[in-house]
Amino acid sequence: MSRIIGDRKEKSTLDEMEEVARARNKDVAEDERLEALRKAKEEAERAKAPSEPIIIEPSMGDIIKLNGTPLCRNDYEALSDICKKIGKNPDTDYLSQIVTIENKRIVSLGLYKKELVRLPDAIEKLDALGQIDLGANKLGELPYFIGRMKLLKEICIDNNNLEILPASIETMTGLKMFFANRNNFDSTTKQMLERMKKKGVDVRY
Repeated sequence: MSRIIGDRKEKSTLDEMEEVARARNKDVAEDERLEALRKAKEEAERAKAPSEPIIIEPSMGDIIKLNGTPLCRNDYEALSDICKKIGKNPDTDYLSQIVTIENKRIVSLGLYKKELVRLPDAIEKLDALGQIDLGANKLGELPYFIGRMKLLKEICIDNNNLEILPASIETMTGLKMFFANRNNFDSTTKQMLERMKKKGVDVRY
């Protein structure tokens, strides 16, 4: 009789252990399921999130200066890559590519000695542009639209092949500095530059 009771107790203990083991396995499985769901949710959120914004301080290779507002990493990398190519292949319109990527934050373009023969129309779309250095290029003319760029304060066109300038430059109310040394201006253009001097523009030619 005592043996039977002992067997029953042993069986009861085994049953309890099995039940505890099943409960533990169930808890482990549930934890694994919840962890898998958590990871899947995080991956989905990362996929939907925009590129991490970064603050760009002053420049990219002295060619582009931005106003310091956030710019997504992909655009920054694309602009940096284009800046490295400007001047190496004059037949490729890298400036228009820059404008396509970013036209709101660029405040300065440093294009000194980049083998430029013309400025693309896309430059007019640079809404925040305040400075542009076009020195030591091969420009034979400046586009008329440059006079419509109201935020432009400083223009440098030293060492080019310019004989005339668009009349719209004389009407630029925000222009503070206009450097145009070593060009071949005709008398009419020189007269215009003298009038600009009288209006307070720092003109050098």
